[in-house]
Amino acid sequence: FLKVSSLANVYSEALGLAKDSDKRKKLVNFNNPDFVPQKECGDFSLVVESIMKKVTLSNEQGSGFSIGDINKALDDLSQISRLDKSNHDFKTSTKKKKGTRLQLQSQWLQRLDADTPERRGLTPLEHKWLVRIIVKDVKFGVGWKKLVRRPFLLMRFLTTLAELVPSVRIHALDRSQQSQGGL
Repeated sequence: FLKVSSLANVYSEALGLAKDSDKRKKLVNFNNPDFVPQKECGDFSLVVESIMKKVTLSNEQGSGFSIGDINKALDDLSQISRLDKSNHDFKTSTKKKKGTRLQLQSQWLQRLDADTPERRGLTPLEHKWLVRIIVKDVKFGVGWKKLVRRPFLLMRFLTTLAELVPSVRIHALDRSQQSQGGL
């Protein structure tokens, strides 16, 4: 979809942030601890979430967007992003009628953030996950560090894995029992 730097510009444009504003500097310099708090540093989606908490009325109930609505919105963004930069017709027609690619993308974001009679705009949390989807940084699951710190979770994971993949059973269970002093 979009690179983080492009998405930072889209959010800046959609929110009407001045070039020298602190919020814009946070978006553009999300990797720099001089601009972003340590817990957000390096995670653009967390920076977006924190900024959206400050610029929007927090809506804890959710926006009412369905998965289908988000999918349609992402399709729309994809079409905007695919417009060929070298296409002369795009350059002349969109500048006269609708604006630049950045303006089209920021208008797209503004539509998602606008309250309508059917639903509210996206919440800060929903913006965070939307950003993760767009930059393809969606990470689910349990890391090994959490499993190793909690032996019960590790045993449960290995037992479930052994049920799903019987060939793993002997090796995985033997290793976990050896680490606990068994076998």
